[in-house]
Amino acid sequence: MRFVSLALLLSGACVLGFTDLPGCVVACEVLPGEEQAEELAADLESYHLETGYLWIPDWPSLSGYEGWLVYHGPYEDEGQAAQAACDLLWRYPDCYAVFVGPETVRRTAPPTPLNIKDMRELMPPPLSLTWGGEPPPGWRVEDSHPDVGMVEEWEQPTLARSVDFGWEIESWVDPYVGTVEMRAVYKTEPAEDIAELYDSVAGFIKRFGEEAASRIEQGDGWVAVSLDRDPELRESDIELWVYRHSDALEFGWSIRSFYGETPYSRPYIPEEARERPF
Repeated sequence: MRFVSLALLLSGACVLGFTDLPGCVVACEVLPGEEQAEELAADLESYHLETGYLWIPDWPSLSGYEGWLVYHGPYEDEGQAAQAACDLLWRYPDCYAVFVGPETVRRTAPPTPLNIKDMRELMPPPLSLTWGGEPPPGWRVEDSHPDVGMVEEWEQPTLARSVDFGWEIESWVDPYVGTVEMRAVYKTEPAEDIAELYDSVAGFIKRFGEEAASRIEQGDGWVAVSLDRDPELRESDIELWVYRHSDALEFGWSIRSFYGETPYSRPYIPEEARERPF
């Protein structure tokens, strides 16, 4: 953990042995006091992550807001930082990638999943949503109440919603099998071109499908991969997709079986939650 000042770096001084900024970092949280920032950085460091904090007005590439930024990193480029941000969503749901440097141009990126692990990090941790546990900060959790028949409490799915930095995430969670249906939509500004991001993620999904010997389907602006049911797999009959809307990129994840059986709560998830955009 370290505090890094632009003035000290420009003067050639070494701050606590580190001179790794400017660079791209994962912005975790902004706090009003330095002591608070130091405490939060220590918490982040306890997860064995490279951590630091800085005074935002010191760096022209940042917003100028008078506060202390706690960050993880740095990384070589925004893409790496955006991917790393996925690993911290469970703890810091508003985190995002940002360039820290002497330039006045502000460069940011939302958490961007580029592999199967990153996509799963977009989901809230299931254990925090069950057994009376507290959901992570930033998640809004709703218990569904099916109208059909008598349904035991443990069979009811839980809907978790979150609006993160650029992301709108909706996840249906089964207390026993974890996330059953998930949809994460990255809303862009109308002028922003999402073609490059779509091509990158679609390429990953296709490669993943080829390596897993799965069924790959694609059309104009969408790619989907289905892993056929295998009772020996802990998570089987999985489907994931990416879909390019006119102003957004959507990631989807669905689990339809567990040890070859239908998840307890899936029959009670509303039909509209299971609809595919393609």
